[in-house]
Amino acid sequence: MDTIISQLNLTSQDKLGLLISGLVFLVFLVTHFVKPSLAFQFSCIIQASCAGMTMGFTFGGVSNSFADMTQEQLIDSGFASLLLILSLVALYNNAKTPLILGYILHGCWDYLHHHSSSVHMEAATPLWYPLLCCSYDIAVAMTYIFTKYPSDSSRNKGKTQ
Repeated sequence: MDTIISQLNLTSQDKLGLLISGLVFLVFLVTHFVKPSLAFQFSCIIQASCAGMTMGFTFGGVSNSFADMTQEQLIDSGFASLLLILSLVALYNNAKTPLILGYILHGCWDYLHHHSSSVHMEAATPLWYPLLCCSYDIAVAMTYIFTKYPSDSSRNKGKTQ
């Protein structure tokens, strides 16, 4: 196992992100099986919060006018809006499909946006943040893909996911 980990060339910041992700995911997993509705609602809130953090990291306290926005800020803003919409749709419809899509998109976005050598990023994020998001987001998405979520509540009768 040590050989595999050493071949990944993880920095101490990457390891910190993975550690935090693992701990938070463990709490999610226990809650998912004990109180699935609570875990689902919390997952929607976490995803919506990620949209807000994306905006925060993108603008970093700088007050720009729309005309002064960089291409990166426009793309980040659009992506954050999409994440927010997916979380609200998932929460309103009690449907896991938009939530899964949002988590997969956000996990891939953070990894590619922060670790791609072809993308220069101006937004300042903590070094541990991208791997935390990527690993947590993919783990939550896979949990919802491979486990049944009890979404056949009275509010959702007759609707399909």
